[in-house]
Amino acid sequence: MKLLPFPDEPVFICYHNKAFPFGIIQANANGDFMKWLCSKSVGCIFNPSAGPDKFDLDIIDQWGNIEGITERQTFKLKNDMMGRLGIDLLSMLRTVIDNNCYIRGIFNEKYIPHKDAYDSYDYIHDFLIIGYDDDYFYSAGYIENGRFRRFEIPVQNFLQSLYDSERDMVQVEFISINSDFILNPNIPWMISELERYVRNTQPEGNDRPSYGLSAMVKLRDFFIDEIKERNRIYIDRRYSRVLLEHEWMLTQVPELFLSDSEKTDYIIQANANYEKARLIHMMGLKMSFTGESDLIEPVVKEMNEIMESEKIYLSGLIEILKKKYGK
Repeated sequence: MKLLPFPDEPVFICYHNKAFPFGIIQANANGDFMKWLCSKSVGCIFNPSAGPDKFDLDIIDQWGNIEGITERQTFKLKNDMMGRLGIDLLSMLRTVIDNNCYIRGIFNEKYIPHKDAYDSYDYIHDFLIIGYDDDYFYSAGYIENGRFRRFEIPVQNFLQSLYDSERDMVQVEFISINSDFILNPNIPWMISELERYVRNTQPEGNDRPSYGLSAMVKLRDFFIDEIKERNRIYIDRRYSRVLLEHEWMLTQVPELFLSDSEKTDYIIQANANYEKARLIHMMGLKMSFTGESDLIEPVVKEMNEIMESEKIYLSGLIEILKKKYGK
């Protein structure tokens, strides 16, 4: 058996494409992971053209490739060529894991126990493999009960999910960690991103990405439009999860970068907004289960209060960070 490090509770679970890279880095980090994370992820984006992932954390180089934290290698081959070359896919994947590489790719969830699509319909989605034994591959991700957790995949199910992925090819990435890399926060970049967040108060056009507070405005309006114009009585739990995790990140900036005497007022404001985001997330879940469309009114109220608070307290936080760190 070989099991690579991966946290039981990754810092981000809003999307797989956040949980996977940051979970791997979190589990293998040398240095101050949380300070480094703050300097990566204080922004947010609303992109109307981004399909199902319109609202997201605004993060550059989330796999840490540019920084040299991880290295990614791609294996891609047509199914028939795999056979002609006599490639033993199972042996190859196990050898890769033995060499401390995580495996990421696209598979067909119709073959994956614990997934909604299992044994029912084709559903192509991303995955992460963190280990194996004689009978199973071990993965982490969202399962049929809507929770993010580790789970087992029988070996043959996993292989079939790769071969039958509607691409007629096997394509996977092998992700390794640079064990010598020391995580260090980029504080000037963090301050610049906070400034950008506060500065962007007017949303871009209907088809253009918006950032910071303007992204928050777009998210609020999207929630309203979904209910009033599209008659969809729910709030996308992924978007409310992004909001919750974003507000949590903002609590960490004063906590980690200011002294006890400096941070008190900012911590109070940030924590209050985090609790509002938690309430929004819970009201969204309740709306989805009950169909109570009137819940959109308190959701909008809480979002407006978060934005008004951030216009004021983040400006003060930026100034004290500039004085303290010399930007």
